[in-house]
Parts: sequence; C-alpha cells; structure tokens
Amino acid sequence: RQEEDGVDDESRSTSCDFGSGSQLQWCSWSSSVDTHPNIRWMTGFGAQSYYLGGPLKDHTASDAMGGYAYFETSYKAINRVFSSAALESGFSDYQRKRVAINEDYSIENKTDTRHEHRLSHTTATATSNKLNVYKDPLISASEESRFLIPNVAHLYSSNISRTGPRGYCVSFFYNIDGLSADRLRILVRDIESGQNQTVWESRLISEGKWIKSEIAYSYNEMHQIVLEGIAKSAEEPERAYRGYIAVDDIQITPKGEGDTTLCHGHCTFEGGFCGWTNEEEKDDFDWKEARGSNNFFTGPVRDYYSFSKEYPLGGYIFIDASYPRRPGDKALLISPQFEATGESGPLCFTFATHMYGNGIGTLRVKYRSTESTEESSKDKILWEMSGEAGNYWYVAQLPIASSTAYHIVFEGVIGLNYLGNIAIDNIALERGSCPISPQTASQKSGDCTFEENMCFWTNPLPHANVDDFDWIRQFSFGNYGPRRDHTKRSANGYFLSLSGDPLQPQRGGTLAWIISPEFTPTSTVPKCLSFYYFMYQRVIESGGPSLGGLRVFIRTTDSKGDVVLLPVWRLNNHQSMRWRHAQVSLSMKKGEEYVAPTHSYQVVIEGIWGDARVGSIAIDDINFFDGYCSTLPIYAKAVPNECFFDRNLCNWQNETKRSPNREGQLSASLGQLSVTKSERPIYSARKQGESLTWRLATPTSRPANLQDHTFRAPIGYIFFDVFNQNTLQQPSLRSPKFPPLEGEVTKQCLTFWFSGFGRGDSTSLSVYHVVETGEAAEIGEQPAETTDQTKSKSEIANRVLLWRIQTRLIDTRRPIWHFGQVTVNAEAPYELHFEGEATDGGFAIDDITFYNGTCQTARPLEAVVNVKPEGE
Repeated sequence: RQEEDGVDDESRSTSCDFGSGSQLQWCSWSSSVDTHPNIRWMTGFGAQSYYLGGPLKDHTASDAMGGYAYFETSYKAINRVFSSAALESGFSDYQRKRVAINEDYSIENKTDTRHEHRLSHTTATATSNKLNVYKDPLISASEESRFLIPNVAHLYSSNISRTGPRGYCVSFFYNIDGLSADRLRILVRDIESGQNQTVWESRLISEGKWIKSEIAYSYNEMHQIVLEGIAKSAEEPERAYRGYIAVDDIQITPKGEGDTTLCHGHCTFEGGFCGWTNEEEKDDFDWKEARGSNNFFTGPVRDYYSFSKEYPLGGYIFIDASYPRRPGDKALLISPQFEATGESGPLCFTFATHMYGNGIGTLRVKYRSTESTEESSKDKILWEMSGEAGNYWYVAQLPIASSTAYHIVFEGVIGLNYLGNIAIDNIALERGSCPISPQTASQKSGDCTFEENMCFWTNPLPHANVDDFDWIRQFSFGNYGPRRDHTKRSANGYFLSLSGDPLQPQRGGTLAWIISPEFTPTSTVPKCLSFYYFMYQRVIESGGPSLGGLRVFIRTTDSKGDVVLLPVWRLNNHQSMRWRHAQVSLSMKKGEEYVAPTHSYQVVIEGIWGDARVGSIAIDDINFFDGYCSTLPIYAKAVPNECFFDRNLCNWQNETKRSPNREGQLSASLGQLSVTKSERPIYSARKQGESLTWRLATPTSRPANLQDHTFRAPIGYIFFDVFNQNTLQQPSLRSPKFPPLEGEVTKQCLTFWFSGFGRGDSTSLSVYHVVETGEAAEIGEQPAETTDQTKSKSEIANRVLLWRIQTRLIDTRRPIWHFGQVTVNAEAPYELHFEGEATDGGFAIDDITFYNGTCQTARPLEAVVNVKPEGE
C-alpha cells in the first residue's frame, strides 16, 4: 500500500545501534567482502578495541561493551620499510612502480578463482581498471609486485523505495582516528543502474570522540544508503599505521515523522520550505519555489543536485527580479529556531547558491538572536556576496555560534535590473567550525582559506622590526611540507607556510608574524579563533625535536594607550605529519571573569624557526566564531607569566640595578607597526659588568655551544656567567606577582630547564618562594627594580628556599639541559626568585611554566631541600 506522499510502508524509519558484547548485530545493514577479506566493515565493541581495532567506547551508552560498526584502515605490506624520510616524501621503489589509477576504480580478483568479487567505487563509469589482488593478510612489495591494495570499504543499507518530496533524514554518529584513516562518505546508490551519488563527506579526525551528523535527501527510485569508508591509499606510508572509521546509532527516517529534531533546518526544497518562512512585515516580497528558470539570462537551469547530470528530481527557492520588483527591494527568509550551540559547539552552516544574471544584487546571511535586548534585536551580517558569479551552483559555508536560541536569516536584495534572480538550495548544518567560503563573502571577518588571497592578513613591513622573515602563501611543492592543503585536500590548494628549504635554511630563533584585520569588540563575549596547523620535522636528531614553534597573541592597547601582546596559545616542535585542529578563546581576564578585549585588537600568529634544517610549519583554514571555547590541543593553552625567553623576559626582571634587555613596547597605534624599542634581543657584544646579571642569549654573547632548550636555536634562553670575581656574585631573576589559586587546588608545579657551566664547583642556582606581608603590588604588575639594600625585612622574613642545585652535582663538561620541578604554595599572592651564586661560572634557564597541582617529587633529587623560611 502506498502512503499519501508516495512512500512504501516497508521503507519507513529504521535504526541500528549494532547491539552489544556477544549480541552484536547488523540490523538491516550488510558489509560486502568485495575486495579483500581484511578490507571491510565489521561489528565490534570497545573492550576488544586494542585487540581488533575500533573506538574504546560506543556512542549509544558510552560503554566498552556497546556495539558499533567499524573499518580498520591500516594495512602493512611485507618487506616494506617505513622511515621518517619515506613518510615525508611519500615515495619508494615500490611506489614508483605502482599502477597509475584514478580515485574511482573497480577491482576484480583473477588470481584466486575461489573469490571473485567486484568493488564499484563512487561512480559507475570508472569500472575499466581491473587489477589482481592477493587474498593474504600481508602482500609482498618486491620489485615484481604488481598488485593494488584496495582502500575502500562499503556498508549497505537495505533497499529503500522512493522517498517522496519531503525526503528522508539520515542521522548517525561517526568516529575517525589514526594515521591511515582518510574520510567517510555517504552515498545514495541507485539499485537499477548502480550509480552512486555522494551526498555527504567528512575528513574530520575526531581523535576518539563521536560526532553527530545528519543528511537530508530525496530520491524517486529504489535505492540504498551506502557508508563508504576510505583509507589512505596503499602507496602512502601512513597506510601501515593503525586507524579506524566507525559509525553508530544510524537512523533513516522520513522527514517530519518520529523525532522532529532530526535534520532540523535542513532542506532541499523539493517538498516545501522545511520550516523556513518568509518574513511577514520587514521586507518587500517573498522567496519562491522553482524547478528551473524561464529565462536564458538569469537563474539556474536546474536545482543543485541535478544541475550537472540527468536527474529528474529537484527544486530550489529563489528571488524573482522581474516586474514589479525595483532595485533595492529585499526578501527575508527566516529559519526555524535553533537552540544555543554552547561552549566549543559551533555549527558549520552550508548551502548552495546560484547568482547568474546581469542584474544580480546582493545575498546576505544574517544571525538573529531570540533575546529581546536592543543589541540582540539587530540582525548581524555573517556572510555577504554581490554581483554575478557565473551560471553555476556554488557551495557556500560559514560558522554559526550562539549562547542563546537564534534564527538564521537569508536576505536577497534586487540589483540594477530584472536579470537578477538569486537561488539557494541544499541547506544543511554540520557540527564543527569552518572558514567562511567563498573568501569574497568574508567581509574582513578574519576567516581565510588562502585559496584566493591573504584575506587582509598581512606580514609586517621590514621597518616595523618585529620579525625576521615572512609567511608565504603557497601550494604544495617539494618534499618538505604538506602534500595537500587542508581546505581542498589537494596538492593545488593553498596554505601559509614558514620556509623549510634545506638549501636556504632560516637561522635558528628567527621568527615571522602574520597579523589579522582589526577587530572592534561589540560585546563582552569574546571570539574564538579556530585554525589548522601542520608541524612536521623530517629527522629528529639526538638533541631532540628542534622544528620551531607556533604562538598566538592578542595585540591590543592597555588603559594607558600602550600596545601590548598577550600570549594565548603556543605549541613547540614536531607534532604530526597531518593537519591538526587548534582553537583558543580570544579573551582577557577582568576581575574573576574572562571577557573580550575592551579595546580594538588584532590577532598575531607567530612562527619561530628552530634548528631543524628540513621540516615544515604551516597553517590553513583560519576562522572566527562568537563565544567561549576550550583550548585545542589542551596542552597548547598559554599559562600566565610562563616564559620561553624567545623574544624578551615576559615581565620577569633582574633584581639588580644592571638589568638585561627589558620588554619593548609597541608605540604605534594598531594601524601601524613601527616600534621605538625592539621586542627582540639586540645582537651585540657583552658590555662591561653584564656578567653579573641575567640576560638573554644572543648569537655573539652566550655560553659556548649551548643552544636553547625549546627548539635548539642559538638564542632563546636567559643566563648569567660570572668570570673570576673575588667576591661571591648573586644575580637574581624576579617573577611578576602571581595571584592566588582559587578553589580546591592551592598548589602549583613549577617546571623549568637549566644548564650549569664554568670552573667553579660552588656555583649554584636556587629557587625562592616570596610572600610579602607589606603593601602588595598589583597582581601581574611588573616588579620594580630593587637591590639587596632595598629589600624589605618583611619580604626577607617570608623568603622560602624551595630548590637548590650546585654545579658539582651535575655534568658541566658539555652543554646539557636538565629538567627541574618543584611544588609552589599558591594560597596567597607570591613571587618566585631564581638566584645564582658564583665566582667563576654560571647557569642558564629556559621554558619556565606551571601546572596546577603538586609535583610528585622535586627534580632532580640533588636539588631537594628542606623547605623552611630563610634565616631559620
């Protein structure tokens, strides 16, 4: 029996959670072993994940016994050797002899007559390349090998009859992780013709987390939903490494039935507006449904899905610019209400648009809050394009984030004449952030994919004297950087890179800035910066990783009008041979809260080159969205008053009168980059008396052969070096004042690296904890310079020795960095003093940072002291 909308009863809602434990089930899904017995979807559960693969827990119950379907993506060839150079270059003797094929192919086994299987991948047209495949778990990669290992596995639904005009919603959770995993696609497969149509794709590495996704679609013939898991190809070295693509809690439901929250706001406009409505009062006319244009010179021939193929179905909506419309008339289309996205929960809003005609006006996407305040009642423009874009459908996207319930608004504006029909189709929302696309629609938002240009991000001019070289916008070339960009996943896609050319290497410790457009805060809610980074070092030498670092700063002005840099995110050295996601909240602490900067600000992304000769540091797909967000990766969050000594002393200061280079201050406005005092250490020879103070290392004045610890550059640490003094010298480095910790945790673990040198066995380095009982300075305020004579009695009475090491207890014959840590009491405001004692020798320190909670033990053990106030 047929229902009113033309859909058979038997194809109504289906769902599958794949069972649990010993009762795993496929429901109505099936996995076809159509290529290789190991290259297929399987059911599994978390308790066996280390044994067979897959995530540690399912999504349904977040339980180790809960079931899911997964595809183990790794495959290891016999006698195939993988080195860091092979990973980096992606080529080997075996790969040079590979059979050239397209991404779309089919495989037919001819070497084993017991197994004759065929794989139809992506399209039905690419079925001519037929290659032999072994059925053994491992395949030889010898010179004679002429075999192709498949990288695709398919999971098929039961047959589904036509959907009717309202269409169906496919809802599921997916989890992708591991070096060998590439992407997951959802296909609609026509039963009669075997043709596949891709309706969804994701390459997002979820790193063990389940991510929800939904797809709305319609189809007028018998069909199947196909989940296509794709691993890295056999020619890529990453294929040998473990990885998986997993799915759980799959639902296929007619739209408008059952759970009405499924595919909420998604629309293909074949069966109505899907809850989107025309504005009743604030516009001049309405959006209308259509199937195809009646004018050769404006509007689309067909809808988005059928535009480039013979496909009988399809509708879209558009604004009609013909009579009686006038230039400037506008039509508003309002979405159904969406719930607040929450912290770190942005959505990527996507739609297809067609803007063809001599009189095309403007299309805008706006955000409208449901709050009734005067500020929130105004629609905020998120995306805007004007003018003709050609007779094509384009996919557009933008991030959406809101702390309250909200609506999305499409605004279509009539252009100069009647040849100005603007159409939209295929509206969808996906979890996760995304940069505004196309770039011309970003309106100086700071979003950038770098495919077209730099999107108003700029390298400082040379006279600004804030960096040493420039970020380069480039596509993939050579063997020392990303093989593909992140946006297109193509060798032809663009990204920003620090040069890692071994023929012209950058000097270790040199850095490059890239500066965003200027932002003007409109509320106390901060923005979140999201981007992708690539940090790969080809060879890790005996000294350890030395690639370099990435830093993110907020560049703004303080209450006095001085330009300041606030570090919010940092990451050092080699991370991975793939693009990884980063995000950070662009906020400043004000009282007990973190809020948006109070003055106009810019974002500075700083790349620092280390000692590595071959490697790459690159960024791509920068985007901003409103709201707080957690820092990713979690260990990249900048800690207040930590210091790596890359550019200055970070508000740490000498207690002695003769101080090293102080932190410079940008004297210009945000629109200028000139400086009056350098933020970088001046490369000059030592002056008389400097040996008695802590100072930044320079290429011409530093301990012999000692590179910095962070990334092995010749500069980037602080030291003192006393030469043949008759009296004991005590250079002291004083921290800013630290605020007390609030809550249950009242202790911090101070960590740092140190190196001793010189001939004096009594040379020592001590760490003191100082709590003042007198009038306290402002928390975070740079301490005033003092001498031993000006120390207050109350301060001396509250100086507690925490940690002490002497050079006779460590190896000083060669330059070696040693790790130090000690627990600090943070119940009350405090300072830290690094104090040296020497007549002939010195110490260097680097990478001072803090972690909440106690250290397990003080390190090294030779530095342990009985903690007591000085003088007892």
